[in-house]
Amino acid sequence: MIRSSTVYTDRYISNLNRQVNEVNLITTLPKDVGIKKIDVGQGEDIWILDDDGVLYHWSTIRKEIVTMAKSVTDFAVGMDGTVAVITSYKFLYIRNMNVLWQRLNEVRYDVYYSISICDSNTIFITTFNLDLIKGVYNSYTNTYNWEYGKYR
Repeated sequence: MIRSSTVYTDRYISNLNRQVNEVNLITTLPKDVGIKKIDVGQGEDIWILDDDGVLYHWSTIRKEIVTMAKSVTDFAVGMDGTVAVITSYKFLYIRNMNVLWQRLNEVRYDVYYSISICDSNTIFITTFNLDLIKGVYNSYTNTYNWEYGKYR
């Protein structure tokens, strides 16, 4: 089962590399970059996290790859185009439609493992202990209210 998943992933990345080369996208990426994660946002913009923790964004408007952040350990793109990132396993940021990075205020945990985002209103985070954190945006206070669940 793992073998077929690996083959599919390898084919997907190979196909993506071929498509990237066709539009000369690869010329702006380092040649030896290892891809850790890929996500696609609204408007067919592509987000790529490399093995060195650099987050790149293929801008459909500018038609080029732009370095967006460094020291990124995980990221996610929501259905509305909102991007959420974890930097250095410690800090949470969200990038809204106004292209502004805002640091999120979750303070109960100090080390995060992964992040997922539905849209700018709902964010899910897991810790290294596999605890689940759900953030729901409160428009009145312009902050996220955090709900906590335990794995055990």
